Amino acid sequence: MNRGFANEYEHWTKEGRFKRSFIPGPDGTPAVKAAERKAHWASPTQFLDSACYISGEQYEVSAKIQMWKDDAPFVCIPGKVWGQGGDITQICPTMSLKVIDVEGAPPRYIDIAKVVAPYGPETWNTMHGFFTADDELLNAFSFQIVLWKTERPVDFALDAVSITQVEEGCSALLKNPDFEVGDARGWSFYGKEGEANLVSGDTCAGEYCGKTTGRTEFSEGIQVKIDAACLEPLALYEVTASVMMVKSVDGGGVQAVDCDFHNTAVKQAKPRCPLVNVSADGSKGARQVRPIASPSVAWTSGALNEIKGTFSFFHNELEAGALYLLINMAPPGVEIVVDDVKLTKIESTTEE
Repeated sequence: MNRGFANEYEHWTKEGRFKRSFIPGPDGTPAVKAAERKAHWASPTQFLDSACYISGEQYEVSAKIQMWKDDAPFVCIPGKVWGQGGDITQICPTMSLKVIDVEGAPPRYIDIAKVVAPYGPETWNTMHGFFTADDELLNAFSFQIVLWKTERPVDFALDAVSITQVEEGCSALLKNPDFEVGDARGWSFYGKEGEANLVSGDTCAGEYCGKTTGRTEFSEGIQVKIDAACLEPLALYEVTASVMMVKSVDGGGVQAVDCDFHNTAVKQAKPRCPLVNVSADGSKGARQVRPIASPSVAWTSGALNEIKGTFSFFHNELEAGALYLLINMAPPGVEIVVDDVKLTKIESTTEE
């Protein structure tokens, strides 16, 4: 598929209007640059061959991207949602499959990769994601890679586009549960203006963990994406997460924040503790969010605490446009540190 543009534009074409050129990529070989884009969906595109994919199999997507606006490095916020609250500024591009099910029909889109934190405006950044091929996709009239949902004045360069089959892809329901790949792939911020970041240090169970910045509401938090195609309706699942709460203090630094694991109310001297939720994002309207796990023992301030629960996924959650585990409900102004999230199916012990 000419993933690194070594053969320049072979197998690639244009979606929308933009000025195409080639620049040195991260390894010095050619990368394609899309400049003077006339629409937020203007990008290089490649039509994919359904014969190269297997229904029911999971595929890993990765690419390298660098961006500019008005000839200066462009700062985008990984995980910030296009159009939320009417805002389309500082949005990183999304890589999607543009699917035409029947010739002449309007397209539908499947998001397959996003820019991951940490982000550097003056360097090449990673795009990463997964998707599962199904009969509906493979029987479509056509499907193609596109990059969209970023401001029209933003120029970007693309390189090292890769789609590879994942052996036993559903054996791990969460792809980066402990951040130990060294970035925040699969994770994003849920809310308005905050961010989900990669951090390191003594607060983490391993070398890395995730942390929010900029939380202003109880509902805001950090979330990890789940591939719903790997889940079973009515099956029983267990979720665990290691969580800590911290708050910035004057003069720099942070202090640990305590909570009451018995409390269910938010307006108390010692507020309720964070929760883990299933968050289902439909194609229209508000998300469906419901709690599935809470701390089972008294909270230890300044340490990672286990949040644990057992649950089943609803049918409508498995059919949602996107599905996440969301950690939220810390007090506004308090940041959530998360590590070592596990989602496992509980095997039935019932004898036939």
